[in-house]
Amino acid sequence: MRCVLIRYHEIALKGKNRPAFVHRLKDNLILASRGLGVTDAEVLMGRIMLHLEENASWPRLQEALSHVPGVANYSLAFKTGLDLEKLKRQIKRELTNIKFNSFRVRANRSYKGFPLTSPQLDREIGSFIQQFSPARVDLKAAELTVFIEILPKMAFFHFQKEPGPGGLPVGISGKRFLKTKMTF
Repeated sequence: MRCVLIRYHEIALKGKNRPAFVHRLKDNLILASRGLGVTDAEVLMGRIMLHLEENASWPRLQEALSHVPGVANYSLAFKTGLDLEKLKRQIKRELTNIKFNSFRVRANRSYKGFPLTSPQLDREIGSFIQQFSPARVDLKAAELTVFIEILPKMAFFHFQKEPGPGGLPVGISGKRFLKTKMTF
């Protein structure tokens, strides 16, 4: 399933106010992506996931997300379960449409219950890609990076991180931050 993973960083530093900041960012993302094929937004561990319609336009959505304050970076991602073989099959399916001469794998295992560590997952997926691709491994200057994120109950993979404007979400400063609305 295609989705968008939104990452934030300054919000995570806001202690007891963090849930309100994250909720405000989620609301702002929904507003910014209105009419662009986003069906829902879900708060995950340290991320927000935007669910996409099958025909959602990534370039139009990319343009909208690049201007939402509070977004550190975002990615067009593919969601799967925690089954390693299914993850491999889906990565292979998506890579068949991409031309690349070198690659690397960068796994982030936030869910420590997953049986492989991040470096083990890097090697496992890297070895798997070498079985069907003539591309060479290049850990320093790869043409393609396969990012893998392991969370409780789900895994994601993507091939690019797009920068956001960073900062804090619009509508959270001052005493009335919970009552303000962001408009586009």
